[in-house]
Amino acid sequence: MPGHRQGQGHPGVMASAAECGHPLLEQRDHHHHDQGGVPVRVKRLSLVRLRDEQHGAVLMIVAICMIIMLGMLVLVFDLGRSVGIKRNMVAGADAASLAAARACAEGQPMGTAQTAATTLITDNNAAATMTNFQADPVQCSGIPGQLQQNVSQVTVKSSVPVEYFFAPIFGLNNGTVTSEATALWGPAIGVANPVPLRLTSLQVDGCLATPIGSASADCAFGFDNDDPNSGSTWGVLNFPEGWPAQGSANPPDCGGNTGGQSQVIDYLAETGPDFTPVLWDLPNPIWVCADPGLSASTIQYIVDWLNANIGLGLIFPVMGPQGSMMASGGLVYPIVGFVKLTVVGAWKGQQAKQHCNLPRGNASAFCVQLRNDGTSIVDGVPGNGAYYSQLKAVRLVG
Repeated sequence: MPGHRQGQGHPGVMASAAECGHPLLEQRDHHHHDQGGVPVRVKRLSLVRLRDEQHGAVLMIVAICMIIMLGMLVLVFDLGRSVGIKRNMVAGADAASLAAARACAEGQPMGTAQTAATTLITDNNAAATMTNFQADPVQCSGIPGQLQQNVSQVTVKSSVPVEYFFAPIFGLNNGTVTSEATALWGPAIGVANPVPLRLTSLQVDGCLATPIGSASADCAFGFDNDDPNSGSTWGVLNFPEGWPAQGSANPPDCGGNTGGQSQVIDYLAETGPDFTPVLWDLPNPIWVCADPGLSASTIQYIVDWLNANIGLGLIFPVMGPQGSMMASGGLVYPIVGFVKLTVVGAWKGQQAKQHCNLPRGNASAFCVQLRNDGTSIVDGVPGNGAYYSQLKAVRLVG
């Protein structure tokens, strides 16, 4: 009808507005609600915001994981490399302290001992330096015994700079690896495998006083029987009671002949002349038992064994100058040291009497001639008689 106003929601008007793209209608479309009553636009914005927040959380987790991985790289690579260098430095310090102690034991001056230590440290790691060298006694010479058990010591400290690869990320550019080792040196109061034949110290004194290379009668050690008053200057140790040496204030009860002669033969056959000196922390004196009865076959074996080692330097235990001591029927001797002498020859029976000037030449008599080869110097140390430090030993502490 002319002049009739159509309602705002009249279908005709709505259709016309839609065809013309009326803005009011478009705005109304954007505010449509879904079935739950939430505007569509609000829901879309919420989904976008949630996606962005999840993406940011993932980035944060990745960043944290990267930091942890870098830290693990620092631990595995840089710290592991430092541990490897430390292990190498410890080995170098051990070798350096032993070399210095060995130089001191040989009577070398302090400078020689320091040079020996420095050389081994730098050979082990060219970048390492010796930061401290300390010897007791200070001059690294003279008679040992400033410390307990007649033992002296040398301490070596060294360090090496280490550059890190991954640690600089955390502000750690470099570090220092240090090591320290102490070695003891002094008279050998024990040997790993000594000859089980005792020598009397008074006779050893005469042997060591002879000119180098001389095979005089002073180096003859004879045995005609085991009577303590016979003047025997050597003998066989009692197995198994008499060896290894026992450190105690009082002599042990040796108990006489325990049938250890076969063990002496086995010992000589299996051990051989390769003897290594060791540094033992045993009290002084050290007692050993002597075998009071030897069969002719055992004596012959000992003589043959010594003759098979002519020209070789063997390590012998040295008994105190007071000779033997009786203990419940057995013979006990205090060890005052060890000495290394070269075998010249060994004999038994009448030949022993002839070569070593023994009182008798019966079947139980046997002797050996030994020579001082002049490889080291003898120092007397207060204690149980003259302490024979001709044979010295070194070892690490700990």
